[in-house]
Amino acid sequence: MQAGIAALSTWSTNALIVAQQVDNGSDDVWGGWGSVIFVITIVAIIATVILVLIWQLSQNARARSAATATAAQDEAYRKLAEQSALAQERVAADLATLNTSLTELRERVASIEKMMREVE
Repeated sequence: MQAGIAALSTWSTNALIVAQQVDNGSDDVWGGWGSVIFVITIVAIIATVILVLIWQLSQNARARSAATATAAQDEAYRKLAEQSALAQERVAADLATLNTSLTELRERVASIEKMMREVE
């Protein structure tokens, strides 16, 4: 990373030196403002690339955190579904027990009613 910064610094220094050199009376592009515009353009392109890179990295981090949150939420829903299934099984077992008890009570009440009719 520091090597890249050092290379960029060296390149920037060289570009500024080129921009400062004035060609004595020639009309080539690198004389005068042409080199300054070139350096400014290159710096703008590099800044744009860096900004886009930073923006993409932040979007990637945001998407990763959203995926992590979604995975955690899905896990919570799965646990809730398992708990719900267990509760339904318990309710079904209790209902079966109550049904058996109710059937026994009906039989007893029927036998009691029969005995009461016989006694009368």
